[in-house]
Amino acid sequence: MLKKLADALEVSLDYLIGSTNMVIDKKMLYRLEVLGSISKEERERILMVMDSLLRDAQMTDAHKKLAS
Repeated sequence: MLKKLADALEVSLDYLIGSTNMVIDKKMLYRLEVLGSISKEERERILMVMDSLLRDAQMTDAHKKLAS
C-alpha cells in the first residue's frame, strides 16, 4: 500500500516515511537505473559531465544572489 502511495505521489518510500528529505521523481529513478546498468567507463564519463554542469549551475546561482 505504501509503495502505491509513493508511486502516486511520485516520491520514494524513504521520503514518504520521513527517512530522507530528497524527492526523487520517476524520471530521476529511471535515470539512476540506467546509470546502474551501463558500463563503469560510460557511467564515469556521464557523471563527470553532470558534475561539471552542476558546478556551473551552482556558480550561476551564487552570482545571481551576489548581484541582488
